[in-house]
Amino acid sequence: MNNPRDIPRRIARFLFILGIFWALFLILPTLASIGLSFQRGGRWSLAAAYLLCGFAVWGGWRWRSRQLRSLPASVGLWIASLLVNAVFLVVLIADEGRWPQVFIRDQMAFVLWWWLLASVLSLVAGVCEFKVSRHETHAV
Repeated sequence: MNNPRDIPRRIARFLFILGIFWALFLILPTLASIGLSFQRGGRWSLAAAYLLCGFAVWGGWRWRSRQLRSLPASVGLWIASLLVNAVFLVVLIADEGRWPQVFIRDQMAFVLWWWLLASVLSLVAGVCEFKVSRHETHAV
């Protein structure tokens, strides 16, 4: 059950534990954006949807860190995790001419480093899912 080759499970556990901080920090803004999306719509609806997707990914990390895996579901989780965490990095690189400095001097540097870490680990875990799957088939 606890396969040492299951790197995605370790990554999921690590991201889930770090994500507890973000979940606690973002619960009130999430509830506020949901409430405002009903009143004002528009950008508030997008913010609420993004934050809810983030909570879903966080729950997915918990699931992946504790459950026996299904390859399609696990790969789907890591794709969703990569998309949710990388979306703002992609926007930053596309829209901002000074994007390398933002990672060092900007007030949002901590958040950007989190998005980068979660994105890279999601990509690594997604690729490793196939490796774990290949080892499981050969071990039987």
